[in-house]
Amino acid sequence: MTDDGSYGRHGNVTVPLKEMLEAGEKFDMIITIGPLVMMKFVVLTAKPFGVPVTVSMNPIMIDGTGMCGGCRLTLNQDGKK
Repeated sequence: MTDDGSYGRHGNVTVPLKEMLEAGEKFDMIITIGPLVMMKFVVLTAKPFGVPVTVSMNPIMIDGTGMCGGCRLTLNQDGKK
């Protein structure tokens, strides 16, 4: 699956993900690593099916120590921030 179809199928990663979920395939968890916009749409695709998603936040972090505040994240879980 590639944006231009050069490896067989044309599209982005959410296309086969949605197809598998709609076909009833069961997943304990989805792990996504890549561009922020891709990870966002993986989460949005999985949400209606109730599959938890773990994302990699490394792309927005400098060193992960918390000194600059760049690695602080606001999470929304169960309606709480």
